[in-house]
Amino acid sequence: MSEIVEEEEIEFIPINEDIVIEIVDLRYAKKSLVVEAIYQDILFTFNVFWTNKFCSADNKFSFKILDEDKQLVAPDYKLIAKFDVTKTGYLKCLSARILDE
Repeated sequence: MSEIVEEEEIEFIPINEDIVIEIVDLRYAKKSLVVEAIYQDILFTFNVFWTNKFCSADNKFSFKILDEDKQLVAPDYKLIAKFDVTKTGYLKCLSARILDE
């Protein structure tokens, strides 16, 4: 599992609000994908789990983004995402969709 987001970082990431993020890295963990993203110059991580098909909680966006060689790759587009904090202090992606620019 990824590290718990520092409390001061959580304060800067709006909870239960749509925010624009950019994914900078994706990597496999034991039973999840670790997503590293940027929101207003704040680098943060969250996990999406295989039990939810590596999707946001609403199942409308899959973070399992593969290139032509079926390797994980950070997308070249931004997302509109909404997060919550779990009881254990981790960020949970409630929803995500591609930002139309």
